Amino acid sequence: MATPEELTALYNEVVTDPQAIGYSVVMDGPVPDMAKAAQGSTLNAVVDEINTPRAEIVPRVAALQNDIMQAIAPADFDALLADEAAKLNTLITLASSGVDMNDSTNQALVDAALPAVKYGASNAAVKALGMRNDGSRAEVVLGRKVSRLELAMALYGDAR
Repeated sequence: MATPEELTALYNEVVTDPQAIGYSVVMDGPVPDMAKAAQGSTLNAVVDEINTPRAEIVPRVAALQNDIMQAIAPADFDALLADEAAKLNTLITLASSGVDMNDSTNQALVDAALPAVKYGASNAAVKALGMRNDGSRAEVVLGRKVSRLELAMALYGDAR
């Protein structure tokens, strides 16, 4: 369940509509209408809009082994020294259940396995796995999808 701070952020997102998504059109105006909300269709429409994937850059939850392997240029595999290959193997092993590429320890492991001065493009590509560009506004605002109940609490509750 959303915290009061998250509900306030969600309220501000929907009422101010900073990306001009059109929440106010769905809600028939910038101020939430309690009578329409009682019907449920308005909340459903706004939840659908805020959870729709868009060209928003958001953190990726976890990079998997295959993601890492595909990010490395084939020529760089051939050029790896033994200690670099061992460090890359450690990173790939960690990624068996998903690895957070935004974590500073994992970024340091990438730098040790694929030094940027030698493997610049591969180093940058593996680090870029920490982000994705198909996030929703909900993920930008709260870091996750939003439920209808959370939206109702944000717009009509007294949590703000």
